[in-house]
Amino acid sequence: MPYGPTDKAEPRDVYDHRVSTRDNLKAGEIDEALATGTSQFSSKVKDGFSAIRRGDTIIIQGEVTHEWDDPYDFHGGPDGPIAAVARDHGNATEYQNMASWRQRMKGMFKVKNGKLIPQGFEWEDID
Repeated sequence: MPYGPTDKAEPRDVYDHRVSTRDNLKAGEIDEALATGTSQFSSKVKDGFSAIRRGDTIIIQGEVTHEWDDPYDFHGGPDGPIAAVARDHGNATEYQNMASWRQRMKGMFKVKNGKLIPQGFEWEDID
């Protein structure tokens, strides 16, 4: 039985991740800091995951929608002031980078001594 809100319009499981330029710099991800600035990534499961047990194996599967949003807005990056001047003088334009895609996820676990031991995960693109 899926967990989460009873309203079918609301996602049942949600993973949201927001990363700023500063976060990427702290993590030593220089390329990511310079390329994306602040980026929002979220994954949602609308109808929940299903789980089937066969002996000591549990299979969990469901459909996940991923959404990515990265405003190219010249704020917060190491070159922010330079880019902002270019924007203000008509030599650069702000825009949105966005993407959305769906995948089927299937995970397998073994039950061993009362613990779930991951056996692997498979991701299949839907669109």
